[in-house]
Amino acid sequence: MSRCLFLMIVAVTRLEKARSFQLSSSFPGGLAASPMRPHRPTQVAASFIDDDDDWPENLHRSWEKDDDIKLWALRNGDLGEVANELGRGLGGIQSRLKRLQDPSTSAFKRLFANGEESGTSSVKCSLRPIQDVLQRILWDPSLDASEFSVGYRDRFQGGFQEAKCDTPNKSIKGKQRLFVLALPEHRIEYVKYRLRVVWHKGLRLDRVFGTGKLPNYGGQSCYFAGASTELFAEEAHGVKIDTVIENYGAWENAIFERSRLVMKSVLESLSADSDASKLALGDFKRYSKKLINGEMPALEFVELALSERFFGPKGWGVATRSDGESPLAALVEIMPEEHMILSFEVLRIISQRALRAPA
Repeated sequence: MSRCLFLMIVAVTRLEKARSFQLSSSFPGGLAASPMRPHRPTQVAASFIDDDDDWPENLHRSWEKDDDIKLWALRNGDLGEVANELGRGLGGIQSRLKRLQDPSTSAFKRLFANGEESGTSSVKCSLRPIQDVLQRILWDPSLDASEFSVGYRDRFQGGFQEAKCDTPNKSIKGKQRLFVLALPEHRIEYVKYRLRVVWHKGLRLDRVFGTGKLPNYGGQSCYFAGASTELFAEEAHGVKIDTVIENYGAWENAIFERSRLVMKSVLESLSADSDASKLALGDFKRYSKKLINGEMPALEFVELALSERFFGPKGWGVATRSDGESPLAALVEIMPEEHMILSFEVLRIISQRALRAPA
């Protein structure tokens, strides 16, 4: 009995010592250092507190879509002046531009793809599956399948390959009579009516049934940047295939006119000599084809485009005018709709390089 009592006393003593050690080691310098002293701001911190009145008006205000549209429109101007006009800090302007140029950010998706910033409420529109789109094209008696084509990724070739919707299947094993139905669905990226994209998986665009999200560029449909308001007003309301077919002539004319104006500006910017400009444009088109076919990375393409051989570090070439949209940026923007994601990536890199280029 006395031995058991002795062992209990030893155990209690060791426990008390352990607790005492833990308490003393919880504070630097032991228990004597435990009292907390009040925090006083340093002189540097205090100086910031006193300078609140000098901070930009909208420094801490969240970015609205209207702000982004205005910033994107002024992106090629003096960023210091842009910051003053928007009531923002210069660092905030530069940071926001980077987000607007990055396709993975919610800011980019809100501005260019009718999305919403993270943290805001939105209803996600589901994209009609490609199987439904093909069935509609092939079996709707009001549609001519020969006027539709699909863009797909080939297992052995780079870039997109295209095939008419009524092309017979002669290369894929199976019972499907048509090539587009024999293709694995995950390899189909887009569908076109003549030259216009009517369904695009990457853009979540559906102009057949009017589902998904329509592409948007600075508040306008990307391909109607130079067209009349009436032509692209329908884009905000889930345009469907009957409307696409009905308005196709006006859309095509608007695209050709936009392209004509851009090509005129490009030729003037490449060289003062017209023959030299045509030769340079021919070379540039060959590099553009390599880019589209996946044979040249976007970064390498932009570095070549911004060289003295073509458009120079600012993207203006020999043009005397250097405000607004550069000829290089305009040329990239008129890439066919099916390559819109690639054009966004190229424009993002161009903008980054142009911002760092010496004035």
